[in-house]
Amino acid sequence: MEFAEERKSKAEKSTLPLLHKELGWHFKVILRPKEDTHKFVVLLLRWIAERTFSWIENYRRMTINKERCSESAEAMLYLTFCHILLKKSTDKFKTASQNTMWIF
Repeated sequence: MEFAEERKSKAEKSTLPLLHKELGWHFKVILRPKEDTHKFVVLLLRWIAERTFSWIENYRRMTINKERCSESAEAMLYLTFCHILLKKSTDKFKTASQNTMWIF
């Protein structure tokens, strides 16, 4: 399967050779700058991945993989993200409606 446009993807560094070999995908690896080894540097894409993993770890069923087949594990991951996105969207709606001043 070929795409007309180039897509940007993110993956763990350990899975890159497998994804390249099996699917022919290319990735850009984000590495820490070597000159700033003693300073905290925010790397945006790496921070997004770590934050996402921490959200998943809040769900007990996702911390230990007891699923017998990969399809059910993937389905649980989709359900987890649906719940996370639903919670985040309703939280934003609640704060926006609380800050709204109604004048009658």
